Amino acid sequence: MTKDVPPLKRISMQGYRAAHDLEFEPASVCALVGEASSGKSTVLTGIWSLLEAAAPPQPSSAHMLAVVRALRESGALEALEAEALTTPSDEGKPERQS
Repeated sequence: MTKDVPPLKRISMQGYRAAHDLEFEPASVCALVGEASSGKSTVLTGIWSLLEAAAPPQPSSAHMLAVVRALRESGALEALEAEALTTPSDEGKPERQS
């Protein structure tokens, strides 16, 4: 699914829900500790929202169906299926010894 994503180096939030003024540099392992209703979930939601907004768009299922239909109509899908059926999947692998 994913390419390597660089780690977050610094997180800064101002005026986002309960995180009125927050800045920190997370390590590879980071724990949010605080009293109830202190904003722990707000911090996580803010980080998640930013990461989600920065992610490349994923194709919708409607788009994928349109691609499959176009491949079917062009005959390319049948050619790919035929090639997959005739190409040995173990090609290039050493033979097993009994």
